[in-house]
Amino acid sequence: MTELRAADSDSFQTEQPDASTSARAVQLRQRSRTLARSVLPPVGAFCVLVGVLYFISYVYLSPSRRFLMPPPDQVVRNGLLNHQHLHEQLGALWDTVQVAAVGLLIAFGIGAS
Repeated sequence: MTELRAADSDSFQTEQPDASTSARAVQLRQRSRTLARSVLPPVGAFCVLVGVLYFISYVYLSPSRRFLMPPPDQVVRNGLLNHQHLHEQLGALWDTVQVAAVGLLIAFGIGAS
């Protein structure tokens, strides 16, 4: 493509686009494709997982059994955003971290010997 630039008020000159500009455009397209290829599959899988959880909660389970697997929005609202329950969740998380650390140390000990 050529661009027209006014050199003075009476004449126009044509210039070819800069090679570095087109190289930057190609590089930007490649980065956006790489980003899309690396971000979209995990985001899509997460959306499918959340959809399956909603399907199980609202379609598969009867309302009387919904306590077995509450919908994701109720889990976030009641489990993470409610400060009273958050304290309990963080305590349970700390217990889990301690047990996992002990198991990891045992595995290191077995692997080192």
